[in-house]
Parts: sequence; C-alpha cells; structure tokens
Amino acid sequence: MSHLTGKELYLILDTSCLIALNELDILEYLARLKEMGINIVIPKAVKEELTSVPELIRDFGSTTALTEGLSLSHDYPEVLLRLGPGERDVILTALSLRESGKYEVRVVIDDRRARNVCERLNIDFTGTAGLIVFMKLVGLIEREEAHSLLDSLLGTSLFITRDIIEQAKEKDC
Repeated sequence: MSHLTGKELYLILDTSCLIALNELDILEYLARLKEMGINIVIPKAVKEELTSVPELIRDFGSTTALTEGLSLSHDYPEVLLRLGPGERDVILTALSLRESGKYEVRVVIDDRRARNVCERLNIDFTGTAGLIVFMKLVGLIEREEAHSLLDSLLGTSLFITRDIIEQAKEKDC
C-alpha cells in the first residue's frame, strides 16, 4: 500500500533491472519487497527476453491475471513502436493498471527511449538505481548497503554513469 495515495503499489520491472539485480546477487530483495506488501510485476515479454529466468522471479506477477478485464481507453501504438517487446509490455501493463484507478503504478526501466515514452504518457518511472533508493526508503536495506549497491551498479552490464549514481545517493539515501 502506498503511503501517499492509499492505493496498492505495483512495481513493473523491465529486463535490464532484473539482469542488474541478478548481477548484484540481490534478486531475493524482490521477494522481500513482496513480503512488505509491494506488488512486483514482471511481464511475460520481459521474462521471455531473459535468457534464463531465475526460479525466484518465475512466478512474479502474471500480467494476464492483473490486466484481465482492463482495457486502454487510448490507442498509443505510435509511441510504442520503437520499443522492444519487454519495454512495450512494461508500459502497456502500467497503462492498463493505472487506468483502472485502483493502483499506484511505478515502472522500473532504464532504457532512455522507454523512459521518454513513460514521461510522455505520464507514467511514474524510475531506474535500477532508483529501485535501490526505494529499497532504502521503505526500510528494506540500510544506507550503507544502498550506497554499496549503487557503487556496484557500475560493475554490472547496466549502462549507468557515475553522475547518476551520485544523484541517486543524494535522494535521501
């Protein structure tokens, strides 16, 4: 449940985030967020993009079940065409859940084009660094661990700059 809106919070994760969390060896933190009442959604197209889906995330968030009966009131194909299937599925899932009016939705996505689409469609988003800051803010990890994980992101396959890491550290982290 979101402290700000009183609505159920859904985090919808893209492939790059999951790969980075796996490289940091902290995928189990997603299960801990789920235990805290935060809904973790990994869309089908994202799971298909992963060359191997760790058992830990295999059962997270069936987007079919979540979005069944929901429909988009707008047609957005032109802004989604340039995105990969994972990014597109993440954004469509976010739009569907948001338009239901029942949920607070945040996308965790690192691709610049996908983030631009989120901004254009007024979808709340963050990146992998922002997810680590979020983990600290909700009390899942301590400040020192958050800083260490942020620094370690530079050694993963995620394209991220030192400036982004430093900005993330400044956000109440």
